This record gives sequence, structure tokens and C-alpha cells, in this order.
Amino acid sequence: MYHLTNLLNEVRDKGYGVFKGGLSVLERDIDGSVRVIPNRRTSSPRIERLRPTPADKAQQRSMSRVHGLGEQPLHTDGAHLETPPDVVLLSCPTRSEIPTRFARFVPPTLGSQPMGDLVHGLFIVDSGSDSFLAPILDFNREGHAVRYDPVCMTPGDPRACRAMAAVKECLPEVHEFEWNEPGLVLALDNRRYLHARADASNEPERTLERLALRVERAPS
Repeated sequence: MYHLTNLLNEVRDKGYGVFKGGLSVLERDIDGSVRVIPNRRTSSPRIERLRPTPADKAQQRSMSRVHGLGEQPLHTDGAHLETPPDVVLLSCPTRSEIPTRFARFVPPTLGSQPMGDLVHGLFIVDSGSDSFLAPILDFNREGHAVRYDPVCMTPGDPRACRAMAAVKECLPEVHEFEWNEPGLVLALDNRRYLHARADASNEPERTLERLALRVERAPS
């Protein structure tokens, strides 16, 4: 588990990391301390393949159904799951002109109204087969965890409406990761970072691979 451990340590320290060598190499490193989290409840491959999809051909309640080939809004992966993945690994087997945008979520000042809205505003989360209530920001012994996807999350009260408006202010700097060589892997702390695909209108054949992980214990 040498390669994956190093990458997870990098993600733990700074929130993201980069690996050169492809997702299949990291998949082979998975052991009992890390678990793959499927994006859907139905059976799906461990490594998912993501392609830009026109809105009229996309699945219901999906990001592509709303935004098609256009630029996606920043979001966390698995927001529709009761417990989203801790780390998301993205890889492009080839070069691509479409960057992946990502940004660290920086919570507002403790005790401020925006912080209260983010923690206490409740959203109706559509999981596909049912729904549940959740806030954007949750705190645990490891710090804060963000859940945000404007497609599957609908504000359920006035505080949630204000929380949705406050998200943009919590993303002070947006980076662009360039897929400028084959086999690059971008690893993101899905509890602290939001990400999104840039406009894919000029490259509809582009494919990304994704592996979502639950880290059962801190890597050492």
C-alpha cells in the first residue's frame, strides 16, 4: 500500500495530492484500512468512468441532467449518500484540455450568522430512492466536513437558503488542475474540498476515472 499511503498522507496534510502512474496502481494498494464507496446503490465498478453527457441523455437527478456539457458548479462527491466518501481520486488516462476546478472550503468566523446557517440550516437531500435532512457543514473530532451539491440538495428552511448563498464566500480561491499528461491522479479530501468539471463542449469524448474512498483509520 506504499503509493496509496503516501498519497493519503499528502491529502491528510494539505487537502489534496497528485500521483503519476494511473488509478489502477492505487487500486491495487487498497487494504483493510481503506474501503471503496460506490456512488450508486446498484452494483457498479470500483473505478467509475465519467464522460460529459448532454442534458437530454443524462440520468435523472444527475449533474449532467441540469448542466449538460457546460461548466459544473463546485460540489462534493457523494453528497446524496448518508455518509459521503472521505477521499476522491480522479484520473485522466489521456491528456485533456478540460481542467478540473477545485477549491478549499474555508468556514466563516465562529459565532457568525453564516456559520450558524451552514451548521443548522437543513437541506432535503435526494438520494434517488428516498431523502433525508442534512446541513452543509458538520463538525466531528477530525474537524469540519462539508456536504454540498446544488443538484441533489434543496434548502428546507430559511437558514438553509442563506447557507446556500454563503457557500460562495467560503471558496476564496479556485484552482484549475490541468490534465496535461496521461495517468495523472488528483486526490481530494472530499470533506474539505469542492470540485467541478470545466466546460466540456469542445471535448465531449473526454473520460475521467473516479475512485471514492472511506479511510477507516489515519494512514501511517
